[in-house]
Amino acid sequence: FYQLKKFENCFFYLIKFIGFLIEAYIAVRVFQKFSYSVVVDAVAHPWGDVLRGFIVLVVVPIAAVILLATFVGAFLGIFLLFSYLLLLTLTALYSGIIVGVWFFKVIKKGGGELTLTWGRAVVGIILLSLAMLVPIFGGLVCLFFFLLALGSIAHVVQEKLWVNR
Repeated sequence: FYQLKKFENCFFYLIKFIGFLIEAYIAVRVFQKFSYSVVVDAVAHPWGDVLRGFIVLVVVPIAAVILLATFVGAFLGIFLLFSYLLLLTLTALYSGIIVGVWFFKVIKKGGGELTLTWGRAVVGIILLSLAMLVPIFGGLVCLFFFLLALGSIAHVVQEKLWVNR
């Protein structure tokens, strides 16, 4: 029974990994302009985006629960919760993409223009998946890039929706 459970875990991990690769292809090819903006923002000022990501991670669910407690804000609270879940899903994807672009920037010693390709996204997803296997340190690395991606996405969306309207 243990061997079967081990196989099931590997199988579902492989399906999840393939799903991430397909999502990365769509993000890099179809939403190229948005993806490039997220990556450039994350590489330009990572610590500000990590802080922004932490604030979004904590404040948005609290605001949604407060809205759900009121009759008038219940629909807005439900919308905010669903948007938050979508944002967290996108964040998991973009954290791998950011790792890939950042990895190739470090290899090239930081020179030149940032290049966003599907191959770099795949390398980033693989590196982040391998980092998750390392106890404690890997979790901290994944948390850092998750908060970085969350903050970067929040900043780009804020720029697109509020500042440049």
